Amino acid sequence: MIELLRLDVAPNGYFRPDSAVQITRSLRTSGLLSALPPEEVKTLLWMLTFTTSNGDCMPSVIEIAKAMQVSESQARECLNRLVQFHWQGQSLALALPAENGLDRYAPSPQIVAFIERPPTLAYSPTALQPVAAGREAILAYSRAHYGRPRAEVESLIGQQMGWKRKLHRRIRRNAPYGK
Repeated sequence: MIELLRLDVAPNGYFRPDSAVQITRSLRTSGLLSALPPEEVKTLLWMLTFTTSNGDCMPSVIEIAKAMQVSESQARECLNRLVQFHWQGQSLALALPAENGLDRYAPSPQIVAFIERPPTLAYSPTALQPVAAGREAILAYSRAHYGRPRAEVESLIGQQMGWKRKLHRRIRRNAPYGK
């Protein structure tokens, strides 16, 4: 099962898509697990690890070969065995040939179900309420958490600009240049 998720849902409807591959008990109870040779189970699991955050699962032969640490021809052979393996009258995987040679494979829709969970707000209701604070409170908070002493900042700027130490000391004291 590939679960489609909506993470960090904002009040304006924006969210971060994600997905999760779930192995359910139906893998055991359907008879697929006992019918599938161990090497094909392994290949199927390798394939499913390439599920994207949008729920797509179409790894290329190159990606599978790299993950399995085998040659591309060995990976293609493993994937083709999945395509040739029929369970309940259908292939376990689909070959998606490409003109550029970057052939991809996808699990058969027969063995993978997609579900979508209802979105949940990532923010608590209290976090969405406006905070009433005066200007002074905001400035105090900002200075306490983000501020640094002026001399430290000026010294850092001087170093980044390549100024000589004497020169940026004079600028800090507002001394006229050259004295």
